[in-house]
Amino acid sequence: MKEKGSNSEEGLKYRIPIRKFKRGYLEVPKEFLEIVNSVLDKEPLFFRDTDGREYILDIYPAKALLGGLGEWYRVVNPNLEDYIIIEPLDLDKKRFFISLEQRGKIPPVDQPEGLYVGKEYSMVGGRKYELSRDFYIPLNHLLTHVFICGAIGSGKTVLGKAIVEECAMKGIPSIIIDLKGDLTSLMLTFDSLDPRNFVRWVDGRDEHEKKKNAAQEAERYQQKLYSFGFDEAKLREFREKAVFKIFTPRSSKGIPLAFASPLAAPKDAMRLYKTDKEAFDNLVGSLSNAFVDRLYPGTKRTKIENERNYIYELVYHCWLHGINLEGKEGMLSLLRLAEEPPFKEIGGLPVDDYINAGNRRRRLVNKINTLLSGAEKMWFEGIPLKIELFNLDGVAGKTQISIINLTELEHFEDRSFVVAQVTYEIYNWMRTLHGTESPRVLFFIDEIGAGGGKQAFYPSFPYESASKWGINYLIRQGRAYGVCCLLATQNPGDVDYKGLGNCGTWMVGKLSTDRDRKKVMEGMAVWGSDAERVKYNLVNADTGDFVVKDVRGNVRYIKERWLLSYHRLLTLKEVTELINESKSQEARKDEKEGEDQRVHEKLRSHEPKVYDLYIEASRLCAVQPESCLNTIRKALEALCNGIALETLTEKKELKKFRKSLFSDQVELLKSKGVFKNRKLIASIEFLKKWGDIASHYQEGEEFSVEDARLALRSLEKVISWYVQEFRKY
Repeated sequence: MKEKGSNSEEGLKYRIPIRKFKRGYLEVPKEFLEIVNSVLDKEPLFFRDTDGREYILDIYPAKALLGGLGEWYRVVNPNLEDYIIIEPLDLDKKRFFISLEQRGKIPPVDQPEGLYVGKEYSMVGGRKYELSRDFYIPLNHLLTHVFICGAIGSGKTVLGKAIVEECAMKGIPSIIIDLKGDLTSLMLTFDSLDPRNFVRWVDGRDEHEKKKNAAQEAERYQQKLYSFGFDEAKLREFREKAVFKIFTPRSSKGIPLAFASPLAAPKDAMRLYKTDKEAFDNLVGSLSNAFVDRLYPGTKRTKIENERNYIYELVYHCWLHGINLEGKEGMLSLLRLAEEPPFKEIGGLPVDDYINAGNRRRRLVNKINTLLSGAEKMWFEGIPLKIELFNLDGVAGKTQISIINLTELEHFEDRSFVVAQVTYEIYNWMRTLHGTESPRVLFFIDEIGAGGGKQAFYPSFPYESASKWGINYLIRQGRAYGVCCLLATQNPGDVDYKGLGNCGTWMVGKLSTDRDRKKVMEGMAVWGSDAERVKYNLVNADTGDFVVKDVRGNVRYIKERWLLSYHRLLTLKEVTELINESKSQEARKDEKEGEDQRVHEKLRSHEPKVYDLYIEASRLCAVQPESCLNTIRKALEALCNGIALETLTEKKELKKFRKSLFSDQVELLKSKGVFKNRKLIASIEFLKKWGDIASHYQEGEEFSVEDARLALRSLEKVISWYVQEFRKY
């Protein structure tokens, strides 16, 4: 079908049903052959698509066929109801524009209630063809945990953040361990793509260059968002849905988090001892190990085995006898018990023989005492770690994303200690719950491999770390309680694959070494043609490209989606500034809400008609914008009538006012100098243009929700002025 726009090639458009595409060739209409005007059996034509991709296709005039469309077809993945649109760009150079007019709806691969993390590729040999099909992780797949790995620059952090964003939109809270500061930037959200929002976060030699770079960044951000089906409304939705809490151990730059109970017993310690002694023993052992690792950072475990067992026996005794080890007083109790133990033997040896050799007990006591003095006291300062801090049941309809920022903790042992304490707190909480088949919380660590070997949070045998035990608890037992783990690493060769075998979903990007690729291939357990394609992708994947193996063993190839938050590294100084700004905004918001409340009360008391019209306009704003605008005009008319009665003292002027159209009434009041404030005049002018809704409607104008919102805000400014300054009620 040919659609004409002018006598030249401009405006020509050929609309061809997708059903005309068969076996790699497209049947083209006679009119298209006429403008191509080829006398050859086969001639190349040059095409460009909506994403700027270039294609060289062959026209066969005698057969009325266009060949070579296979790659474009795989990229756009059309439905049978769609149309191919061809438009000439330059007939002399045989250049054309090709696009798809979509009529059929593409069904999602997985249930729409899943987590949208990107778009899926189809694979033909080693080549990828991008599809328009969105890729979702089903919600129930989160329960079997997700493992992400990829080299630096592969996009694994962005993929993890996309999952966190999706969880927040679904009402699933997250607890995140941030080692570098790049996860903390989840809090960096915008309400629009205005370049001014980006100025602060781009580089530039001077203010002019920063503004220029910010405009370019805003445009790039917009294009990326749009390519994944997002817009500014989605940005605002995420910003309004998520609430962020940044916790900082041993620092006051965020919310100071105190680890005041490193050895405190759970509330149900005795019940656990009687019903599950193995779990009781493991919990005492895990906490004791984490504690001793902090006391002796970097020391081989075999050299402090006696100290470790000694602390274990002390903690075991305290838990069984109800001795409180919580907080600073708890540390003092442990100190006194370490000096004078409440038992005489450990195993079959007297305590003195077991721990006193080489003055070991004195060194241990001194190390415990160190935790109560100097800079180490900062561990007890702040809000004590409790599960309630993370608001896992939601905050006034919002979803909390809790980020524990460890960027100022230099030593691995300190970081591992924090991870251990957080995982034990989650573990103790989940044991109090009934089972569920829905996710309750997402626990995310971006680098479980950390420094590798004994400095990995989840190390492979024979290494151990304080944090490994707690992570193991969540991986192996969290599923039944809705605790979902999201674990990522750039060093897959350094983590415990036996434990990661419990992760149902694997998402793997480019890997740099044969060792890492071999380890991942073993862990994914893929075979046949899938194995060859997976291996090829592990070597050649672009940034943001991942191979996904799901809980059913299906293998997919995806491009991760763009983030709704602004991805960058945030320093704790920047975090402090953002938190302070947020507090100031909240204070101003509370003050404004209080002022608005007072204005509304006065308006309802003295101008009930205007108040009712304002409430009606507020109700209609999001559902019927034209009715809302019409109601706003009526409210403003009523206000202007009240103003006229006060300011137009001469009967002649008042009579002229009442006989005038609404716009003329506004102009008459302006000429009398009633509206003196420039912002007020701007609001009046904005509202005046909606004075006659009927005329706008007749001219074919459409009314958007945004129009109604802007008009409602302008009306609120006028009402506030009227009540507080003009009438002074």
